[in-house]
Amino acid sequence: MYKELQAEIESLVIDERNFVTNASNFAALLFSKLEDVSWIGFYLLSSDVLLIGPYQGKPACIRLHKNKGVCWASVNQRDVIKVDNVHEFPSHIVCDAEANSEIVIPLIKNGVIYGVLDLDSHSLNRFTDDDSTHLKKLTDTLVNASDMQAIGKFYGKTY
Repeated sequence: MYKELQAEIESLVIDERNFVTNASNFAALLFSKLEDVSWIGFYLLSSDVLLIGPYQGKPACIRLHKNKGVCWASVNQRDVIKVDNVHEFPSHIVCDAEANSEIVIPLIKNGVIYGVLDLDSHSLNRFTDDDSTHLKKLTDTLVNASDMQAIGKFYGKTY
């Protein structure tokens, strides 16, 4: 499945540099193809908050305040964070009361972090190490194809 997703992502971003355009298609594609995912979207750095970007799923938290929740843990650690049970994660931010597991992938290009990709599931233990590896690769494809400096200037903050 991930091999096919990689090819589809590459074909979507090959001729487009706009991150919002690419991220919108990226989220829609993954949401339509991945099983048991209730929400997928981007949070982008702006000052000391993460602001919601393109996503698929129910309406979500608009702002995630600094150093709270799984998304900020991913920003601060500059790494993929996989949480089997979000109710056991310190400072978890509840945007969807039905969400039980989560995986967050940082958006890093040339050593600069611009935000995160966030996926939720209503199931416990939904995300695997294999998901971590492949979602990171897909996200890297998106970020490397996109003009991230423009998004950093628009939102006004990178790490």
